[in-house]
Amino acid sequence: MDISGYNQLIPHVASSKKYYVISIEGCKLNRYSNEAGRYIRRIMPILPRGIPFLTSRHYTNPLAELYASSLPGDIIHHINADDSFFLHGMLRFKKKKRLVATIHQPLKIFKEIMPSTWRRYFRRLDALITIASREYKYFKKALPGVKVVHIPHGNNNQHFKGSSLNEKVGICIGGWQRDHETILKAMKIVKHHHPEFILYIINRRKPAEYGKTDSNVQFRINIPDSQLLDFYREAAMCVLPLKDCTANNAILEALASGIPVITNYVGGVRDYTDIKCASYFKPRDHDDLAAKIISVLDSKKKLKKMSQAALKRSRQYDWDLITEKIKTEVYVQT
Repeated sequence: MDISGYNQLIPHVASSKKYYVISIEGCKLNRYSNEAGRYIRRIMPILPRGIPFLTSRHYTNPLAELYASSLPGDIIHHINADDSFFLHGMLRFKKKKRLVATIHQPLKIFKEIMPSTWRRYFRRLDALITIASREYKYFKKALPGVKVVHIPHGNNNQHFKGSSLNEKVGICIGGWQRDHETILKAMKIVKHHHPEFILYIINRRKPAEYGKTDSNVQFRINIPDSQLLDFYREAAMCVLPLKDCTANNAILEALASGIPVITNYVGGVRDYTDIKCASYFKPRDHDDLAAKIISVLDSKKKLKKMSQAALKRSRQYDWDLITEKIKTEVYVQT
């Protein structure tokens, strides 16, 4: 779902004539016709090759960005700077505009998808926004002379209502950088203590290698946003074993729903949670994960207390507040 995605920054600044926020999502080459055609002929010879994530979609969609960056506006904000390498193409407008970029991927993945020459282009930015403190520390040191700031990812809290905390329902949202193998092993243990508890793994697809799972693990594939919101309004917890992350939409959405989060301490997890609203298990330790799930299910008092803490924590990530931080700490000062 895109209710909480970084693209939500776009409508929050849409009324401004000074700022123009750019996203690679949803742009179609044919919308820009001849103008886009001119750009593709100019930059195709210098496109990087063999980079993961650089699919045919990325060859066409960012062309809209280049075209859009000729529109009125003092600042162009490229919100997916690590999803495409068209940032260097946008630098051709730098004489007329100031360029801001946001990166989302964990450091390891960023380094894998970017050519070794990425610093050459990022050093020409006027400002770079990171959404996790680990990445902030790295880029602050790697890009001297560039204004690097750490501003959290936002969430549209108004779309989420407090959960009923049904103790028979748990959710695991998404597939990117998820450790589903640990979940499946942990749920075998949980079943002996709370056989009524069902964990719904909600993803775009069910990996074939998982095969048949126990009855207390159910997959929901490609469900509509309305149904996903229903899960958020019912679940007692959000279980998220992660391999790595910066910000995580599922965590932000769970907090806004008043759902305790059970996850492992990796990447930016501690930037967005604390021990009041989340319970942390050892990475890849299914016994520890099972123990954390059981601990929450065993105590209604603990569940309710964590739920209240989650709602309170979520308020600081509302997109209205985050947008204002971006405007005052980046746009105005750039």
